[in-house]
Amino acid sequence: MGEDLLSQGDIDALLQGLEASAPPAAAAPPPPPAAAAPAPGPAAPPPGAAAHVLRAAAAIADTATADLGRKVELSQVAVSSRPGSTATAAVKVPAVIFYGGSPGGGFLLAIPKDMGGRISDIKMGGDGSKPPETFSDLYISAVTEFANLITGSFFTALGTGGVTNPQTLIAETAADLANLPLARLPGCSVITGTASIQNLMEGEWIMIMGEQPAAPAHAAQPAPVSPAETRPVQKVEFGSFETAPAPEMPANLNLLLDVPMNITVELGRTKMTVHDVLNLGSGSIVELDKLAGEPVDFMVNGKLIAKGEVVVIDENFGLRITDIVSPMERFRGVI
Repeated sequence: MGEDLLSQGDIDALLQGLEASAPPAAAAPPPPPAAAAPAPGPAAPPPGAAAHVLRAAAAIADTATADLGRKVELSQVAVSSRPGSTATAAVKVPAVIFYGGSPGGGFLLAIPKDMGGRISDIKMGGDGSKPPETFSDLYISAVTEFANLITGSFFTALGTGGVTNPQTLIAETAADLANLPLARLPGCSVITGTASIQNLMEGEWIMIMGEQPAAPAHAAQPAPVSPAETRPVQKVEFGSFETAPAPEMPANLNLLLDVPMNITVELGRTKMTVHDVLNLGSGSIVELDKLAGEPVDFMVNGKLIAKGEVVVIDENFGLRITDIVSPMERFRGVI
């Protein structure tokens, strides 16, 4: 039994023989090459004010609908940035231009002249089917009031100040826009789109706002500290203050709506001497300063607020209004 035992030397010899006869171990496969990083795509545009401006522009349609009593829709609204000269050159003429100052350095709203005429016709009591060939002061006042309303709602939604020193211009040629301060600004935000007025018309509009560059930020330099001068301090006592009430609209405004007013329709005027007046009799003809077919004056408490045409209603005379001032001007003029 003892002869079958293997010595340590025999065991080592057997192990070496097994290692020599074993097939070589397969080399570990090289690690796959690292996948190439994908090429970077175009950088996402930085978050800007475009979306905010588009949301604010949507407020224009709601205000216009409420003011005109017709559904107004805006479509294909887009925002871009251009130099002022390029932006104003994009305005299609003839157009009604409402412009003024703004926090960014300037503001302009342009709508087609025909659309502005139809809007003013609606504002003056018409149905928008008879836009004026030429804009009188009454028509300009009406379309200016409309522009004030919609731009006010736009800037309110935008959360910034509104238009300062607003003016209205009827631009017949591109040269009428070249001298506007907005045309000299280095950068402007331009909002374009299409506006449709229910059962009336559709047209392109453009809004331009100046982009005032931000002032560079400078590190605040500490002001030199001068030694404090000791002075006697006396306690100041203030009387109690009460909050002053904010000015309010007249609470009894509704009471004024029932106040009777003197209405006069004036066909015309003339001047006569005392001799001519004494010679008047049945059949005498007095020539007035109004031409045949010229609108007559509609006066409230002696103040002119409208013009119109004389019509016959059953057995009575009446007046069809053709030109009228805005409701606010009527209120200021007769109250």
